[in-house]
Order: sequence, then structure tokens, then C-alpha cells
Amino acid sequence: MNLSKEDQNDDLLNQLLRDSAADAVPDDGFVDTVMSRLPAPRRHSNRAVWLGLVSGVGLAAWQLQDNPMFSHVARDWSGGQFSMASALVLALVVITACCTSTGVLTK
Repeated sequence: MNLSKEDQNDDLLNQLLRDSAADAVPDDGFVDTVMSRLPAPRRHSNRAVWLGLVSGVGLAAWQLQDNPMFSHVARDWSGGQFSMASALVLALVVITACCTSTGVLTK
């Protein structure tokens, strides 16, 4: 196997860095002391995101309750039939749920 000039240079540089690396610098426990005094990491809550999502869905449903497409979708779903409109609504719900669960909408 023939290495390119760049690969050879990378290997040489890596070897030089490994050979010249000094042993650990004695710190008399400084790092351990600092790390033990740091506060615990805070856990981020997604309550605001879920509250906003539920509120948004609720407000949209309230505004769309008189919309013929919304009532058609509700009638289809309750009857176990899926039309193009109900498939579109279902796809949007699934996409929103996936984006929310993976954090795409929260970044």
C-alpha cells in the first residue's frame, strides 16, 4: 500500500507529537478541587415547548372547528376511513411530532 505524501506527513507529525508530549503536569489536586466545586449541570425542561405545542394545536383546532376540511377529517378518522385530507393532516402531525421529539423545533 502506497501512502501519499500528505498521509506520510500526517503520520510523521502524529509521531513527533506523541514523542514530544510531556507527562502529566503535577497540579497538586487543583483540577480535582475545581471540578468538585462546580455546580451540578442543570437539567433543561421542555415544559415550555410542550405547553406551546399543545396550546398551538388547541388554538388551531378551535379556529378550524367550523372548517369543512377539518370536520371531514374528523368524520373520516372516527369512521376509520382515510381520505387525502386526513392523510395530509396525519402526515403533518407525524412530522411535527418527529421534529419536536428530536429537538429540531427547539433549537
